[in-house]
Amino acid sequence: MILNQTDFQQKYDEGSLRLCFIGMSNIGKSYCSQLLETHFNFDRYEVDGEIQKQIGADGMNDASSWMGYPFESKYQANEKSYLSLEVEKTELDLSEQSGNLVMDTTGSVIYLNPKVRAYLEQNYLIVSFDVSQSMIDDMMGEFFRSPKTVVWGNAFNQKENEQGMDALRRCYPGLLEDRITRYRALADVTIPGEFSRIKGLQADRLFEVLKLSLPK
Repeated sequence: MILNQTDFQQKYDEGSLRLCFIGMSNIGKSYCSQLLETHFNFDRYEVDGEIQKQIGADGMNDASSWMGYPFESKYQANEKSYLSLEVEKTELDLSEQSGNLVMDTTGSVIYLNPKVRAYLEQNYLIVSFDVSQSMIDDMMGEFFRSPKTVVWGNAFNQKENEQGMDALRRCYPGLLEDRITRYRALADVTIPGEFSRIKGLQADRLFEVLKLSLPK
């Protein structure tokens, strides 16, 4: 959805602004969507949370344990189930819901079918929180300290005699780089991840940056 700054403010004032935050896990999607929910009266729809309810997971760590790693036998079937649920929960028709809305998507939204991506493009201002080259080491460190549910697709491969976690560490930068390209292609607006991850970020500053990132 293409908006200018006037459209953005008008839709917000009318209670019809629809935002969709995309990007890697740990980039700040949930943090920023919670700021808008708390301080700007947005309704917040968290796709990960809806999937977790469906699979009976109690939080992200539980969901990650359910999914497993791509070198585990259970992973392939669970990844397929996860993506199927993600399609269902992302494409949910929220058009009848009144008030401003921010959708906090999963990191794998870019892998969903063209129909779902077209639905998002038509109904939401899609905001990508970007990973710069300088952030990749930090993002890797955060992921391996506290792994989250990840759809790897074709980004994972394990060499002969290579330990599973060693393969993950080797493949993770490639996963990030591929996703960065896909997020940028899907987004209407791209905002640096250094901004979305600012500790103590003020909600009014976030709202201002979202608006000013659009053409006049």
